[in-house]
Amino acid sequence: MPLGGTKQLVKALESTFSQSGPLDSLPDSLIQTFEEYKLKHKTQESINSKRLTDAIYSIFKTNIVEDLTKQPAFIKMLSLVLPYVTETSEFMMWIYKYAKVAVNSAGISSELSSTAQDLIQSLLSVIVENDNVSVTTKCSTSVGITKIDKDVDEQLENTRYTHTLKILSFLIDCYVNNDLILGDTDTNTTNTSKLENYDDSGTLDSKLSLTLSHQGSMTQSSTTNTAFPTLAKTSTNSSALSSNEHNVTETSQELEERKRVIRLNLRELILNFASKEPLIFFKQMNEKIVNPEYRVKLLTLLSWFVHLQNPKLVEILKTSLFENLIKCCLLDTSNESVMFSSSIIMMLLPHICGLISQYLPDLFAIYSRLACWHNTSSTMLSVLEESEANENLQTISNHLSH
Repeated sequence: MPLGGTKQLVKALESTFSQSGPLDSLPDSLIQTFEEYKLKHKTQESINSKRLTDAIYSIFKTNIVEDLTKQPAFIKMLSLVLPYVTETSEFMMWIYKYAKVAVNSAGISSELSSTAQDLIQSLLSVIVENDNVSVTTKCSTSVGITKIDKDVDEQLENTRYTHTLKILSFLIDCYVNNDLILGDTDTNTTNTSKLENYDDSGTLDSKLSLTLSHQGSMTQSSTTNTAFPTLAKTSTNSSALSSNEHNVTETSQELEERKRVIRLNLRELILNFASKEPLIFFKQMNEKIVNPEYRVKLLTLLSWFVHLQNPKLVEILKTSLFENLIKCCLLDTSNESVMFSSSIIMMLLPHICGLISQYLPDLFAIYSRLACWHNTSSTMLSVLEESEANENLQTISNHLSH
């Protein structure tokens, strides 16, 4: 059997995870086999992605489902193999699965959660931005990239870059909408129902929607799902109603605490990436901040990053994000949106003050609006109320005329 072939790697993976007993770490023999595989597969055409993904899923279904003690080692294996999975839906299937473990960590062993976080971080680090190298991606975006595998061809590097963008986009979406990541946190299940309608998780994601038949020792067995029970229906009995209200309060507090932990974990993952790749982060934020529904939450996340005073904050001017922040300050009627946008601009000024002369009129207009914010808000509210009243009168008049 030739060294570095897909067949040899698959055989080594199956041999490793089919062994009985605990598997604390990946054996040296598997690491060596993977290194041989990596040396031989530098182009996308040379990679048999389908063979790899079929092998990974088979190992998961056959070995991990029946013995969850092997799950941390399985996740470490994914960090090695997934950069060679070129089919985006198959790649993201595992991200959707283990992102929940990484950030919704309450009731999950610290080893499993930290290993899942390492997986996400390692896949986000497949590319590292650098001004000396330029690679044109499939999305027609030119960014500087330093390749971890310097001999990898452009097509494979573009695929990895696309996957990185998808992971980052997913993490940001989960930050502003925790419901994407909430759900069954029991590691004895691979239910991904909360993600079924997210992006392109689609049919392939349903392959992981199965319940494990064996209760592993990694997690609490019968009590894991009872940490956040479903609320009971309201009873007409007064004592039952009082008890139910108490349960609702407790459950709400626990749910809010869970969401807080999720946001903290997501923020850490996102900001760790943003500190290395600020330009990519700014581009993603610029695409999402135009959505008013989640704008305040996105501005909160952006504020956390700018507060860190990264030396590459000047790269925000390579995107339209700075202009959109100015528009938020000038046009938004939300107190929170204007407050966060103006605070972010003030924190950015020391880094970009010599490059924004064309924005001086806008900055003075923002200052004027903030100085007269109370009067401006009251006037705008009066105008809106008057406009709504006129529309109602017009509607009534039209009905009467008919």
